[in-house]
Amino acid sequence: MAAEQPEDLMIKDLNSETNRFNLEAKVTEKSASRIVFSKWGGEFLLSTATVMDRSGTIRLPLWNDLVGMVSIGDLLHIENARLKRFRGELQVRVDKSSKLRIIEK
Repeated sequence: MAAEQPEDLMIKDLNSETNRFNLEAKVTEKSASRIVFSKWGGEFLLSTATVMDRSGTIRLPLWNDLVGMVSIGDLLHIENARLKRFRGELQVRVDKSSKLRIIEK
């Protein structure tokens, strides 16, 4: 049985029941990067972007290489993304099985 293909969704359609999805959105804000430490002693670079489509906005944590790759104004296409709740807020997560591409700078 083939794995279910991620659906193309708008931000307004995302909720805690959403599994894997594709999203196209523009970066409207990006926090200053900072170093965070994992409980296992790892060190990671983190910046949080706000992305927007015509239906709404959502936060997108950018880790390590993505911090320098993504800029305010970029149009992103994210394939096979997930949703996670962090401090009560739903956020888009890009993991090892996701692909983030910049469509337009």
